Amino acid sequence: MTRKMVKVGRPQNRYRWTALFRDGHIIEQSDDHDYSLVKLLEYTRGSGDNPKRHYLLWFKINDENGETPFTVDFDMDGDAYIFVTDGAMLMTNYKLRSANLLYNRELDDNGLAWITVGFGGINTMGRLDARAIRISPRGTYRMIKDIMSDYDKLKI
Repeated sequence: MTRKMVKVGRPQNRYRWTALFRDGHIIEQSDDHDYSLVKLLEYTRGSGDNPKRHYLLWFKINDENGETPFTVDFDMDGDAYIFVTDGAMLMTNYKLRSANLLYNRELDDNGLAWITVGFGGINTMGRLDARAIRISPRGTYRMIKDIMSDYDKLKI
């Protein structure tokens, strides 16, 4: 009886993110996604070493070719927009005062990443509002209609 050896490698994920802050600081997703996410959280919210909060200009999802099919842009006055490859721009009905990044990455059974990205915050009507998309490993996306139910879990 002979056994066949099968080499199982770690699946490569199609997308990586990059974040640019108002002060010019850049944080890029490394091979250690969790470590990169902690760095993003610490820089955004402040940490013990650096308690100052820093504000995002944009958060981009880049593909393996270095192209940017998905971008969340943050205005200087607190509003935000999602730009996608097909030319669409997604925004809330009312202007936001202080938009926050929404982000999550889930790995499926094959180790491929499904990404949720968007923004949310209090709008000019005084209500919590948000927009987000879910990106498949193949690069297709759909807008998440009931993003408010998952807002707290996705907020960076």
